[in-house]
Amino acid sequence: MKLPPFMHLIFRLLIVSTYFTYEECLKCYSCDGPTDCAHPRQQLCPQNNECFTVAQNYDTKLNGLRKGCAPTCDRVNIEGMLCRTCKFELCNGETGLGKAFEKPTILPPQRPFGRKKDANGKNRMYIFIVNLLLFLICETYYIL
Repeated sequence: MKLPPFMHLIFRLLIVSTYFTYEECLKCYSCDGPTDCAHPRQQLCPQNNECFTVAQNYDTKLNGLRKGCAPTCDRVNIEGMLCRTCKFELCNGETGLGKAFEKPTILPPQRPFGRKKDANGKNRMYIFIVNLLLFLICETYYIL
């Protein structure tokens, strides 16, 4: 039994959209208050959000006062406190203040092409490969 051409197109679009849906979400640590920030939980952020950390000072040994997801620090900043954002998986740190408050001594070399890898890169590649295999199976089924 062959699939109708429009079903074949719908299946292709579904595969591509699944890959891009998983690609857009960022995971950050989330907590509210010094006690809660001693054991923050992981949170999946909405699209176009970054990880943030609000702290009293630059002491990176402290856990911070608040962590989570936000479009900018303006949305979460507490008057008189410091807020920094970062844009990769779990960068606001399970302990300490996270990468946003660290001062780099040497800048990492820039990659000329492609995206930076994050902690979720392996999951995305796995999803892509599974979808590709499903596509190839359906192509084979469609041709037969």
